[in-house]
Amino acid sequence: MSNDPEAVQLLSNTAVLLLDVHLSPSMMPPTLWQFVNLFDFLFETLGMRLGWIRSVDGYPGDQSVADFLGVAGLPAGFCCYELALLSGRKQLAEVTS
Repeated sequence: MSNDPEAVQLLSNTAVLLLDVHLSPSMMPPTLWQFVNLFDFLFETLGMRLGWIRSVDGYPGDQSVADFLGVAGLPAGFCCYELALLSGRKQLAEVTS
């Protein structure tokens, strides 16, 4: 996304972004590179902030996490996170108006 000017333009005008992040190896989790770069782009480049987070149990066979997340301390027992990211720019505009 960060290399696509149209995606950057679209996301920079987005007030709320809902994400379903799969962490289980059975659900094609992101690689370490994808995970870090996605959140760096959303939080650092676009200035989004976390508005809401919820873990999702999923099916028993999906209740594990990718190795790099387990090593970082993320416990097994669920498959995914649902996230709502909010635009920091929209909030700033509301405060200043």
